[in-house]
Amino acid sequence: MSDLSARAGELADEVSQLRAAVEGLSKGQEALDRRTGRAERLSVRTALAGAALGILILLGIVLVTEQRSTQEQLDGLVQQSLCPTFQLLVGGYDPTTRPPGEARDKYEDAFAQIREALAALHCTGGLVPPRIER
Repeated sequence: MSDLSARAGELADEVSQLRAAVEGLSKGQEALDRRTGRAERLSVRTALAGAALGILILLGIVLVTEQRSTQEQLDGLVQQSLCPTFQLLVGGYDPTTRPPGEARDKYEDAFAQIREALAALHCTGGLVPPRIER
């Protein structure tokens, strides 16, 4: 019977050691779960930040494309409306229509500004020639 008591004592000691080992593993698992949870939250935040950045980049691309399209439409409008008007004005330049003096100087200044505007608009096509009187 003393063998059984000794064996029971050994088994009780082994159970205590196993219980301590299980508690240690349980604490280790809890710590691992906390770290895993933090890693998962960080991964989700990183993915959301990446998605937000992707959306911002896509929005920027769309805005730049729209701006280019608007600029092309505006350039077309300038080419169709303002350029012919300025070309007609510059084509009709004739300083001899003004007497020498202040009137001709103002005429020259006005046409210099019109030529600068025409150059700034980057108009294509030639000047409309002045009317020839017969």
